[in-house]
This record gives sequence, C-alpha cells and structure tokens, in this order.
Amino acid sequence: MTGRERMMISKRRARNSIETHKRGRCSLILIAMVVTIIFVTSEVIAGAKADFRAGWNAYQNGNFISALKIWRPLAEKGDPRAQFNIGVMFAEGKGRAQSYKRAVQWWEKAAENGDAEAQHNIAMAYIVGNGVEQNYKQAVNWLKKASNLGLVRSQYALGRMYDYGFGIARDQVEAAKYVSLAAQKGFDKAQYNLGKRYRDGKGVSRSLKLSAKWFLAAAEQGHVRAQNHIGVRLIRGDGIEKNPAKGLMYLILASEKGHIKAAEHKAKLSADIAIRDKEMAEEMAASWKPTR
Repeated sequence: MTGRERMMISKRRARNSIETHKRGRCSLILIAMVVTIIFVTSEVIAGAKADFRAGWNAYQNGNFISALKIWRPLAEKGDPRAQFNIGVMFAEGKGRAQSYKRAVQWWEKAAENGDAEAQHNIAMAYIVGNGVEQNYKQAVNWLKKASNLGLVRSQYALGRMYDYGFGIARDQVEAAKYVSLAAQKGFDKAQYNLGKRYRDGKGVSRSLKLSAKWFLAAAEQGHVRAQNHIGVRLIRGDGIEKNPAKGLMYLILASEKGHIKAAEHKAKLSADIAIRDKEMAEEMAASWKPTR
C-alpha cells in the first residue's frame, strides 16, 4: 500500500448523543465522535515502517499482545502512530486491561508529537469524562488544535461546541464557520447541519438554495435525515430544480431505513406524482448507492 494507509482499529462509529447532567442548570448535548481511524504516512524510515506493519499484521490476526510488544518500543521512541494505537488498545481493552486513563496518557504522547487523531480523542475524553475529569474548556482547546491540523471530525465537533456554548462562549457565526469547513471536506453530518443552518439562517444568511445544496450533498452519502429533507424539496422545487422522481427516490430510501417522517411525506406527496415518475423513483431507489 503506497501513500497514506488508513487503519481502522475500532468498530465504534462517530456519532452524536444526548446526555443530560443533573447539575443544576447544565444540560450537555454530547458530541461523542471518538476517532477510530489512524492515517499512517509513508514518510518514515524503512525499518520503522516494517516494524509498524508487523504490529499491524499481528493486530489484524487478533494477536493483540504481540502487536503491543511490537508497537511499544516504537511508541517509546516517539512514533505517534504507535502511541495512538496503544492508546486505542487500552481504551478497547485489547492486549491489556481496559483503562481510559492509560489510553489518554498514550494519546497525550501522540498529541504532543502532532497527531490530530490523538488530539481529537483527548477532546472526546474531556467531553465525556473518560480517563480524565470532565472539562469542556479542555475539550475545546484540544479540538482547536486538531481543527487547525485539518481534522474534519474535530472541526465539526468544535462547531457544535460553539453552537451550544460548551467550554466556550456561544457563537453561531463561529459554529457555522467550523461546520462549513467539515462540510466542504465531505463530512455528511456537517453537510446536513449546514443545510439546516442555511434553512434557518443560523450563523449564516438564510438561503433555501444553499440549504438544498447541502442537504443533497449529505443525502448522496446516505444521510437519512438529509434524504428526507431533500426528497421533499425536490418534489416541491423548494430551493432546487423540481424533480419529483428523484425526490420520491430519496423519500423511499429514507423510509426504508425507518425514517418515520420520510414515510409520512412519501405517502402524502406521492399522490400528486405522475405514475411514470413513481416508477422511475422505484427503479432508481433499487439501484441507488451512496457516493462515499
């Protein structure tokens, strides 16, 4: 494999979750998007690359103890990739007893060596209070560092922190700025959020056209709620050129994934759609594939 290698080291998916803290006035909407991917550059000494690959092969084969033994010397020499992976292994309890505290300690080493994914993980740890005391200001500080290095998930998460005012003064313009950075790089959750922002004029000037643009971008990647929104807009020609067949297709896709509103919109709006457009919608839905 040449160039950059992508390593999936956990089955966790980035996701948003809501958690209420009964601490007087505070209610936190968690941005639980713990990073699970490491990017390994090819710009390393041949021997170090071979050693890292050996650890990766051991990990892939489920031999976590061997992987840890191979990566640890590299990590102790300052290899941020190995440091990050060891942190994930402690977080997952693979090769060692699960310990979020130890995970954060290893991520801090990687973060100090400029690893954006590690910086993001530390931010998430501070948000949920895993391995460290919960501290939103610290989370924002780490998100800013990772965002400055271009990590998309961190840019989106930072935008949400500005949105809700957690660890930083609430600022919808700044929120829109960071969400937009992530959306422009193809992050579907950010695209959906940006679509809502343009719809509501939240931190940006209201624009139904731009709202539809970003809903469509997220829908094309399989974002179910975005598919519901753009489906209705395409059928009505709301901020986008009218296309009943394509709009119904997105409502079919979203309703098949259990989106209740999409199913309701499909039942209500399809009554006024031509039979041929309905047939086209069914055909397109049957062969549709996400762009990502």
